[in-house]
Amino acid sequence: MQTTPPFTIIRKTVFLLFAMIILCGAGIPFQNNSTSDENTLKALFIYNFTKHIEWPLNMQQHSKFTISIIGNSPVKEKLEEIMKGRKVFDKTVEIKVIHDLSEITTSHILFIPASNSDKINKIADQYSDKGILIISESKGMIGKGSGINIIEKDNHLKFELNNSALKKQGLKVSNHLINLANNSR
Repeated sequence: MQTTPPFTIIRKTVFLLFAMIILCGAGIPFQNNSTSDENTLKALFIYNFTKHIEWPLNMQQHSKFTISIIGNSPVKEKLEEIMKGRKVFDKTVEIKVIHDLSEITTSHILFIPASNSDKINKIADQYSDKGILIISESKGMIGKGSGINIIEKDNHLKFELNNSALKKQGLKVSNHLINLANNSR
């Protein structure tokens, strides 16, 4: 009889706990000095967004589900850990760092770290109708074309939705996700 190693059980339990917290909309408390935990939580947010968004047909036809990150971000490593062995819409997940904005076209999700938030205007102008979920993590990005902005409020990670930007991208968002948003536009 084969048993599941205790580490695997603990890891799955922790992951499910985080997922339940995110999906229940309570926000996730974190310590400002624990950037590793914060990055893990941001990666969990990104993963859970994939469960509540429907991409346009042209984006569903790609052979891989691609999550791109502009420049270097510690969220990439956490996303790789979370997505290991998982699929989104029965597609293998590819996580890549991009440095040239022309690489965005193959992305389903584009994560813009705070260190590259100055690129949001150019990205929103060029890619606002390409079926790409743009996720940011800096104050004010929701008003500049980001579809989802992960924010810290009262020592909790929460997210804002820009419904008009999401609709312009051709993305269909579940009512559940809309209801969980901190302040939907």
